[in-house]
Amino acid sequence: MNKEKNNGILAVGILINLILGANFLFSAYSKLPSIEVFGWTIAESTPFNWTVSEWLARLIIGLEFFLGILFILQLFIKKIAVPFSIFLILFFSAYLAYILAAYGNEPNCGCYGEMIPLSTQESLVKNGIILVLLLLAINFSFEIRLKFSKIVGLLFAVVAFGLPFYFSPPASITIFNEKKIEGEIVPLHLIKNNKNYFDNRKKIVATVSPTCKYCKKAAKRMGIIKKRNPQIPFLFVMAGHKDHLDSFYETTRAENIPLIFMDSVKEFQRINARSGVPTIKWLEDSSVIKTSTYFSLNENEILDWLNK
Repeated sequence: MNKEKNNGILAVGILINLILGANFLFSAYSKLPSIEVFGWTIAESTPFNWTVSEWLARLIIGLEFFLGILFILQLFIKKIAVPFSIFLILFFSAYLAYILAAYGNEPNCGCYGEMIPLSTQESLVKNGIILVLLLLAINFSFEIRLKFSKIVGLLFAVVAFGLPFYFSPPASITIFNEKKIEGEIVPLHLIKNNKNYFDNRKKIVATVSPTCKYCKKAAKRMGIIKKRNPQIPFLFVMAGHKDHLDSFYETTRAENIPLIFMDSVKEFQRINARSGVPTIKWLEDSSVIKTSTYFSLNENEILDWLNK
């Protein structure tokens, strides 16, 4: 009877480890396609600068990969997997509690990236369930002991933490082949109106579409930069379907940036001066000084340029 009981406890321990491992692996994997946005969200809601935020995002994903591997392979459950997982879940929960207090119940907190949208409240409930399973994992613990388990664990750690950096290198270590532009003039008279958007001699104008996913990424990054530096003269110029504006702002939270919506597609194309969106142009009066991608737009470079 005792043998059957021990086998039952063993089976429960293995099952809990597999469930926890699958959760951490999927959580890490689901964040990879939107890894840069994950970093930007950290920059928006914490005191960390962009560089620290983008590295922290990749380290968190790497830790999730590593913990998932340990649980699946039943390695170092008590010494590493459970304590680090509890810390990570409590860290995420504190962060989600802050997001809930600051922004309300977001429709997708990003815990599973864009693959499984969970609201902030739903994610807190999910974290509570994971925390219960982790506490159970202590009582129903099972782990495999290998002769070279430390070396195996180290190898998996290197792979797990290196994968997010390989998949999407941080902007701080990425070389952008951007050149200054001379001679291009933006016909601002096409979008001037009664509001004084163009009083600043220097401004950064982004031409965007409300349905373009890269435009949404550009808008989100610009919105965060604007929130951190309200004096930066950003402007969105948009054309497309107005009925998608609510979705655009729900995703980007960039209501703090003025927007001019152009009904004429031809005039919008003249402003854009290219077929694709988004286009982010640094202007002095109407002259284009340089362009940026949503990924390479750098807060410190903008501030230095404006202060020259």
